[in-house]
Amino acid sequence: MQSSEEFFKAYKRIERALGVTDFSSELIHYTGLQKLVLMLESKQLWFGRLDEVNDLKEVDHYLQGVTGAVAELIPEVPREFVEQLAAQIRSPLREQTYVSCWCEHIDPDGELPMWNLYAREGDGIGIVVDASQFQPSNLEAKNLGFFLNVTRVEYAKLSEAANIARRMVRQLSTLGAFPIQERVGFVTLLLTKAVAVKHHSFASEKEVRFLSVAGIDAAMGAFTKTARTIPAAIQPRSVGARTYLPVALAPYGASGFDLSVGRVLRKIVVGPGGDQDARVAAARRVLDAHGLTAVPVQKNGIPFR
Repeated sequence: MQSSEEFFKAYKRIERALGVTDFSSELIHYTGLQKLVLMLESKQLWFGRLDEVNDLKEVDHYLQGVTGAVAELIPEVPREFVEQLAAQIRSPLREQTYVSCWCEHIDPDGELPMWNLYAREGDGIGIVVDASQFQPSNLEAKNLGFFLNVTRVEYAKLSEAANIARRMVRQLSTLGAFPIQERVGFVTLLLTKAVAVKHHSFASEKEVRFLSVAGIDAAMGAFTKTARTIPAAIQPRSVGARTYLPVALAPYGASGFDLSVGRVLRKIVVGPGGDQDARVAAARRVLDAHGLTAVPVQKNGIPFR
């Protein structure tokens, strides 16, 4: 059995083979001021279930596009098995995986399409966080047992989704041959990529997503190599017709990650349009009321009415 250090070395080899790179050091979540209030009061970040988010084709888009290609790429694994496996993992990936969606914050003003989609109301803001501890280049062995994955989303047309699987096979083949039992796990790995691929129309989002691992680990089954347990206090909660996973904004001890507000919150950006001065003042009052006097509030510079 592999030690945690041995597994970590193998994980990093796979990561290098796949060409995984760091995302932006800051991430932004476009939302409304009241959502910030709720987050600060509860000290929780609510993750949505993948089958209930805005993209109606989450998981399905990629699975539909790659299932046939995977069977061709790994001929030792029968096509029928690949199709059955794709059908089998669809449910845990969609119904047991929870997501918090963020965007790479490269332009200090953010992206106008995102403001219009998710923060167009009079209280629209962007919550900007420090993502440095989650960068692939900063991961340590102790981080791999954490119950959240952080990954950059890829975008593809349905006709091009199979190219992602082809690229992964080509990249991973540089690590050498896999015995047949490993190839079955390899197929599973290619299919679970579905949680990080979306329809090309969403490409302007530049999304980096935090994913709970329960659904991913259920899909991987026997090929899950790490013991990743969601803390007992973190349980799905139904609100109206939707289900959420409230994740505490707190340090997570042995995992090495710290999600506490004081550690991750970098600034608030007020969206374009409306009375920006009044909204800056409102955001400032919210932050000050929660002892976050050092967190700046900035106006957005996009000249949009």
